[in-house]
Amino acid sequence: MARIAIIGSGISGLAAAYLLHSRHEITVYEKDAAIGGHSRTIEVNTPAGKVPVDTGFIVFNHRNYPLLTRLFDHLSVPTRPAGMSFAASIGEGWLEYSTLNLASLFGQRQNLLRPGYWKMLADILRFYREAPRYLEDDSHLSLGQCLS
Repeated sequence: MARIAIIGSGISGLAAAYLLHSRHEITVYEKDAAIGGHSRTIEVNTPAGKVPVDTGFIVFNHRNYPLLTRLFDHLSVPTRPAGMSFAASIGEGWLEYSTLNLASLFGQRQNLLRPGYWKMLADILRFYREAPRYLEDDSHLSLGQCLS
């Protein structure tokens, strides 16, 4: 039996401690007041009662997280499908949008008439169109260089 120190109680540290604890003496060291790191779950009060909310792995998928998926399966942690979208609120509500659907993209109806908003959308589409070329041609470019 080995004595093992694990630094950090994030998902990797907790998984290592769990998987090794039956054969070794484990000590976990954590600098923060709460354990879990990016895998911490908190309870949020809602009108329907308390709901557990993961503060780090809000969304994960089986393809990009195969080892986490195996750990969840091993621990019988239930998962469910979730959509991926992005939302932003800039300047205390000066500009707000979401990529969930077309209605949320134009959640602020005045954006339909703002040329700068349409330019931003065109820039986003240009970025998605041109980004793969940057990765193929010169993967050492910074994000700022790609956007200029």
